[in-house]
Amino acid sequence: MNEDLCKNNRNMHKIVCGFLFAIATTFSSALSKKFLERPTYVVDRLAHKKTMYYFGIGSNMLRSKLENRGLNASKIDLIDMEPGYVPNYRLAFNMRGFAPLEPGMGSLEPINGSRPLLAYEKPECHGALVTLTAENYEKVMASEGVSFNQTNPGYEEIVVTVIPYDTRKAPVEAIALRARPHVRLRKDPCPSERYMSILREGAKELGLLPSYQEYLNQHPTQFVPVGEDFLAHKVYCYSQSMFPRTHPE
Repeated sequence: MNEDLCKNNRNMHKIVCGFLFAIATTFSSALSKKFLERPTYVVDRLAHKKTMYYFGIGSNMLRSKLENRGLNASKIDLIDMEPGYVPNYRLAFNMRGFAPLEPGMGSLEPINGSRPLLAYEKPECHGALVTLTAENYEKVMASEGVSFNQTNPGYEEIVVTVIPYDTRKAPVEAIALRARPHVRLRKDPCPSERYMSILREGAKELGLLPSYQEYLNQHPTQFVPVGEDFLAHKVYCYSQSMFPRTHPE
């Protein structure tokens, strides 16, 4: 009995030591992290309080969603919001979410990046070209978890060239959000139906190309299956990830 008691104590000691080591390692890693490095484009324009351009491709395509997502119920004021597109990038859902309710969130991904479930007919991503003040731009970024005092956010700011639908206007450099490596999935999961419904509503409100709206309408979405539907759903999503299809003509 005494031997068993000693053995149990040794096992408990190992568990406690392992737990404390994990905490210490995590804490040390956190201390060694640098604050988020942001693009020079962003730093310079914020420092001089210049007008900012942001390219929204997910739920931020819906104006009411974007305007009301400020922290502490603060409103985000927009100078302008118009449709545009970015060549050689695609709408991805490869930012890890909370499966099965929200498997993946929107991210702007290079065409040769992670694997899509459904590809648009052209190598480009359509969305909202938003013009706003430096202050309101920071409100948008804060709502996405991106700011100067963040050490490990889910998104990174990338500079892209956005071509407005209005052919009288010149292309502009804008900031879009891409999933950072630690939350970037190698292949897109099915986004939730709730999330996709917001994208579809935003695309319609913006007046994006009918072909792009049809692409969003046709994109597979996640549902929470029960019973026998669970296995069928898993097989479907696996087949979609292994054999991605292109947009139907």
